[in-house]
Amino acid sequence: MMTTTTADLLERVRATGTELLPAGNKLRMRGPAPLPDDLRIELRCHKSEILRELGQDPVADFGRRISAASGWQELYDILSDADVSCVEGALTFDDIDTLCALARERSHCVPEDTV
Repeated sequence: MMTTTTADLLERVRATGTELLPAGNKLRMRGPAPLPDDLRIELRCHKSEILRELGQDPVADFGRRISAASGWQELYDILSDADVSCVEGALTFDDIDTLCALARERSHCVPEDTV
């Protein structure tokens, strides 16, 4: 669900002639000129909501990877990637909590000898 803040932000970006393009857990911008710094900072702060609005759901993507994980190292690598996405602003701390819970559940199905 898009918040008023996110809707307003997207409208302000579009008003500059800039198009936002989801690229995995990143936002690419295509426009006639670089966006002002204040607008870029706001985009960074609302990145996860914008990605979801543009059809990208990094939580669902990581969730699918966790569900398919076949070993402990793979679970660790997925959560490490999620941590990087959080630092980059594509995931929130609540998203990380959700993914950790999924990984914890999945860990009960992973053979112990894959450590």
